[in-house]
Amino acid sequence: MYCTGMGMQKSLTPEKLKRIKEGVLMGLSSVEIARNIGITVQTLNNWKRDETTALDIKMMAWRREKLLINVESNFHDLVNTEDIRVKLDANKFIAETLGKQHYSKAPDVNINLILPTPIMDLGKMVSVNTEKSLTE
Repeated sequence: MYCTGMGMQKSLTPEKLKRIKEGVLMGLSSVEIARNIGITVQTLNNWKRDETTALDIKMMAWRREKLLINVESNFHDLVNTEDIRVKLDANKFIAETLGKQHYSKAPDVNINLILPTPIMDLGKMVSVNTEKSLTE
């Protein structure tokens, strides 16, 4: 709970948290969110800084969620466009991103190297080549 400028205490209730999330997903500013739930911007900022509420982290996650929703909507529009070049590029991107193991241009990196194993010798680091040690 925090003391507002008028001495009245405000707590972050589940209902207020739900309304803050709705505001973030609608793209509202902190000022608009505070106004909509009947608190001051200072109270909202205090809740953001409070480690027990993790509101700042939650709000960042909700902003990312909003961006992903927008991206998905835009991809739907691109995939269904009449412009064949845009449609092909969008489908190629989706295939390479979501179907990475089958359609990605980047090769799988699976290099089987025998790396040197460091050992301690009287406080000094000494590098021993394990490949050489194994063959001798």
